Amino acid sequence: MFQNVDKCGCGVYYPTVTIMIEIIHRDPTCLCILHDTGLPDAFLSLVGYELLPSLKGLTCIPNRLRAFCLNAKGLEAVRESSSLWFLVGIFTRKKYVLAMNEGFVPLVMWRNFYVTCLHGEALVLILSLKSSIRLHPLMIKMVQEFMENLMRAMVSF
Repeated sequence: MFQNVDKCGCGVYYPTVTIMIEIIHRDPTCLCILHDTGLPDAFLSLVGYELLPSLKGLTCIPNRLRAFCLNAKGLEAVRESSSLWFLVGIFTRKKYVLAMNEGFVPLVMWRNFYVTCLHGEALVLILSLKSSIRLHPLMIKMVQEFMENLMRAMVSF
């Protein structure tokens, strides 16, 4: 499915990713097995790919990235991929912002965006987001609150 997303579309992409992540959440020890099969790498390479602006497809990405960070191999794979920078595009590129036009979607995306194991990378992304955000004032307020919480967490870390 990950190799044929153009043919399958986001309607199949979202449930496929959801099944993979449910497996990881139910048994985190299987993450190593999934890495050996190449599924997480296939997902991460697809995240940087021009995904269709589908509401379900976009909202599943941040939580799925967080699941991959449950072990060192997954964390390194997320760091090496362009998927974190793709999240900046989700919040700032017009075609994705239009797909998330419903009021609750930015809230869901933003709450899932916080990836605790990526503090340094998250700070760079947030600063980039703050300077180029196109969403409504609620989103700007959430970015500011997130930055304050992230700074507090980094100081106590």
